[in-house]
Amino acid sequence: MSRTPLREALHRLALEDLVETVPQRGIFVALLDPKEIYDNTVVREAVESEVLRRVIVNKVPIDYTQLDDLLARMEHSLEEPDAVAFLEADEEFHLVLAATAGNRPAFEAIRRSWIHVNRVRYLKHQPKQDLSAALIEHRAMVTGLRRGDPDRVEKAVRAHMDRSRARLDELTKLIPDAFVTGRAQPS
Repeated sequence: MSRTPLREALHRLALEDLVETVPQRGIFVALLDPKEIYDNTVVREAVESEVLRRVIVNKVPIDYTQLDDLLARMEHSLEEPDAVAFLEADEEFHLVLAATAGNRPAFEAIRRSWIHVNRVRYLKHQPKQDLSAALIEHRAMVTGLRRGDPDRVEKAVRAHMDRSRARLDELTKLIPDAFVTGRAQPS
């Protein structure tokens, strides 16, 4: 690979705050920033809730077969157990929901938020009960969509993001060396 594509790739990673350049030393993977991750869960909650509300209000067709398949993949990965497969299906589930509305800027906001949220999700093995709770929340979202109940969907999205934020708080205590210190923490 030539230097130009590598330089461009590193530049993009720096724009996403995934790497840091230290003069005279090199380029390093950035430590996790709890505030950045917390803020991205807030963005996901707000945008995803509103997108799904509009899907219901505007009666946008929903591919329930695809959503049901993703829920089945998550359930199967719990039985295996395969946490990575669960997390991959989980992310795909949310991106499918975001894409359903046909709102490209909203989809991109949700997709970009995953960059930072995923860094935490893969940091330490998640207990099966956490993954099971996520599956229940996903099912509640789909049930709310099927019933045309935006409040039920919003409640499920909020519960999902609240649990993500609790996990972030837990991990900052369990693995403090993986996180930036000295910055304002989320409240």
